[in-house]
Amino acid sequence: MDSLVINSCKKLSFFWSPNQQRFACNDVAIEGFGEICTDPSHDLVHLIIAANDNMFWLPRGERDAVCWAEYNAVFLENLFDKTCNAIAFGTSSNPDAFGETVKYMDWFVNQHYAPFPVSATLAVRHFCEQIDPFLVACLFPYYLYLKTYERTHSNYRSGQYELDFTARDRPPADELGWLAQWSIYRQLKAAKTALGIPSADPDIGWKIEQALTKIDNLDR
Repeated sequence: MDSLVINSCKKLSFFWSPNQQRFACNDVAIEGFGEICTDPSHDLVHLIIAANDNMFWLPRGERDAVCWAEYNAVFLENLFDKTCNAIAFGTSSNPDAFGETVKYMDWFVNQHYAPFPVSATLAVRHFCEQIDPFLVACLFPYYLYLKTYERTHSNYRSGQYELDFTARDRPPADELGWLAQWSIYRQLKAAKTALGIPSADPDIGWKIEQALTKIDNLDR
């Protein structure tokens, strides 16, 4: 069965308020009551991870599973955030969001979540093997909407946020958001290629690259 067909079945639900949070992927849900230390945008990334196949996303259960769930979410969140800073928000001039994320995740594995189940090098490879670049790039605008609100409203943690979506959603983005979106896709694809990880769907990947190449050539 094609991996995209599996992903298309996933329904995700996000609810975040100062006193209650609920996150669900199909029939698997997590609910909490009381104040939470994580921001809404971070918790939303857990569900974007859940939209992928075979990736730990639920930050509850045995320690190894929680380690992987947090690793996956923090890796993708940092890639999203650093790409936003360089392209959408203009607060950074560093174009290497992926490289900076890998450096941060080295600290995450070796210090923040030590002892981690595997080395930092193996953790990056495992993440890249499991992540679907096209899927997370398509869902990225949801993160961008929420992150933009957080950055422009100092009282964002007193708000309430709710979103129901599927792994097949294609939310729109403005021009800068679109550029950030495809930068994320290309960075993850480049990492997979560098690590020798085969594409789950080479035909779709080739078509996307051809389309992006044509867009690049428009300015020449």
